[in-house]
Amino acid sequence: MAADIWLTPFLGVDAEYRFTLLNTLNDSAVNNNTISTSQSWIDLGFKFRRFFGMALSSTSMAVGLKYINYNLSVPASASTRAKEQVQGPQLSLDLSVSFFTKLLLEFWFGFRTLLQSLRNINPGVQSGASNQSMGLGANVGGEYRLSRQTRAFFKFSALAYRSQFSGVASGTDPITGVIPSGVTVTNAFYMFDLGLRFGH
Repeated sequence: MAADIWLTPFLGVDAEYRFTLLNTLNDSAVNNNTISTSQSWIDLGFKFRRFFGMALSSTSMAVGLKYINYNLSVPASASTRAKEQVQGPQLSLDLSVSFFTKLLLEFWFGFRTLLQSLRNINPGVQSGASNQSMGLGANVGGEYRLSRQTRAFFKFSALAYRSQFSGVASGTDPITGVIPSGVTVTNAFYMFDLGLRFGH
């Protein structure tokens, strides 16, 4: 679910919420044990837009500043799978290029830095003392104008987070049996969106 509310043609509020249904993950490094989990993504911020022309389908560019929050929840019965939360600011660039009369091609790139990553395993096992985290995202898609108020769109997206933890973890590695240090965690997501947009 997403909403772009343009207060003026050049300034808007941008909000997006995603969540998973019937999501399962492996909870063992050596066995095929799965657990039910839930994941959610929340983005909220502002967009500043500039048009290159006066036509309805003119090319435009938007710069965005958002607060982002990713959350992975796991049940209390999880033995190795960690709860995770990544939050912080995102700076993005969004380019819409006119292609024929009713078709716009859309390109987006987002850079997420100064992120705070929280990661722990029940009961209270942590990956390290502190961390440095960043994220990168990109998508490409298109928008077809059915009418002035209704548009169909599609979008392919990729998003990755990387966290480098300092210090020593408070639990043992299930494969090696030793306590790791300098733990690195990378999460990657690939998404496809298809839907309708309504509004003036």
